[in-house]
Amino acid sequence: MHDLKFRALPTKGGCRRFVGELSCKPGDVPIELSISDWDFIEYPKISILGQPEFLPKGMAHHVTDGSFCYFAKGDVVLDRYDPAGSILLCLNQATGLLNDLITNPTRNLRDIQSEFLAYWTASSKGTVLRVGVGNITDSAQSAHIFSFAPGERLKRVISTDADSTSKMAEAWGEQANEESNSHCWVFRSSIQPPVTSALPWTIKKTLQWLKEWDPALYKRYQAALEADSKLLDIGYA
Repeated sequence: MHDLKFRALPTKGGCRRFVGELSCKPGDVPIELSISDWDFIEYPKISILGQPEFLPKGMAHHVTDGSFCYFAKGDVVLDRYDPAGSILLCLNQATGLLNDLITNPTRNLRDIQSEFLAYWTASSKGTVLRVGVGNITDSAQSAHIFSFAPGERLKRVISTDADSTSKMAEAWGEQANEESNSHCWVFRSSIQPPVTSALPWTIKKTLQWLKEWDPALYKRYQAALEADSKLLDIGYA
């Protein structure tokens, strides 16, 4: 690590920590490298320090706690008998991925969209309700909403198949209860949603976002809203 010009930080909770820089094409990116598993079953954690101006404002693989996801779980097997080589491989992978995201906006956008759940959950302002999607028939235009109790994994599940939803809940040691006073519309689009700084949290902003995303989807939503105004009485959407 000294040869790479990294400086050691005090060990914290058995975790070795180092600070240094990744030499990317537009400039150096300051990082903290944390190693808690010397068998390398868990990859070393890389956290980006600060926000160099040349990094994309909305950057894929950048988690809310500041860590940078440079390898997906199971991508590679690191050699625990060669810790120096394994660490260097991780640093090189992170550097290469950063360069690609900086110089290739299309790749950055595509990766953000493929990480839709993690990206929106992290960047959204407000309370995110964890909702699962069960079996929904291809022709369904609406589906039932099931509340899960105690809801340790999911709070609600959207499905048109009550039997499979109940079995899912039982497998988790939970109970699925169909909500009789609400339902969920089902819309489909082949267009990837646009990337913004956060999810919309008002009806007005949601409509603007839908219109930007897919005009045809927006029109279908407007028509459904006119036909079923009860949606506006529901406390969540």
